[in-house]
Amino acid sequence: MRQFIRHLIDVPVAVGFGVSEPSAGYHTHDIGEGGLAFRSVEAVAPGREVLIGIDFVQPPFQARGR
Repeated sequence: MRQFIRHLIDVPVAVGFGVSEPSAGYHTHDIGEGGLAFRSVEAVAPGREVLIGIDFVQPPFQARGR
């Protein structure tokens, strides 16, 4: 059993890797207290810093994570 409950959600997000600005074209898969899963054509190494942007909410949301 998972430590945190996951909630299935398909939301468009912008993602930046390291210090790069977020770019659109990604979609979330699920979200929970332990993190956010998104689909990417590029592999993302565990622990790599990412910047997530959700622009369709007001005010627009951005957060850094690993």
